[in-house]
Amino acid sequence: MTIRRQITVSFIGILAILSGNLFLYLWMDAARNAAFEDLQRVMSRESLISAIQQKTGDYQKQITLLSQTIGSDLQSPSPAEMDEFNAGLAQVQQQARQLVMLTDAADRPGTEAFANTLSTLSESWRIFYENLGSNHQLAITELVVQGEGLERTVLQDMLPRLQKIEEDRQSAAATHF
Repeated sequence: MTIRRQITVSFIGILAILSGNLFLYLWMDAARNAAFEDLQRVMSRESLISAIQQKTGDYQKQITLLSQTIGSDLQSPSPAEMDEFNAGLAQVQQQARQLVMLTDAADRPGTEAFANTLSTLSESWRIFYENLGSNHQLAITELVVQGEGLERTVLQDMLPRLQKIEEDRQSAAATHF
């Protein structure tokens, strides 16, 4: 073998090694980016679940306190108070919709069921709050018939289950990353 042929073979070998290195780098970069995106989505979902849990718990406490004072001379909420209450509930529902959008297709039915149940609970709370000072009977009936069961379902069943699932996903995504 001549020197020229040895140099050519060596050069081709070096190019093959560099090409393999570049391919490996690009493949690892894509895998790292995918793992990072998964971790970021899990953390976003977990953050949304925590925000929903806190806001929903705050509204549940507010409704409970208002239901205990219904026998006293409680006045109907002002339009500004109604707007604030409705805006807060709308924000929670928007966060639940964001949670559904961030969820994978395989887990989406459970998250959609949660968002729908939360929407029904929000509507029940709206009816209670609107009728608080004017129609005590309707307010209490709505709270007892619809609200309490939905509160229990959302706050004690669905939210803790979603939180546990996301914690498991976060640890798996962190390990994968």
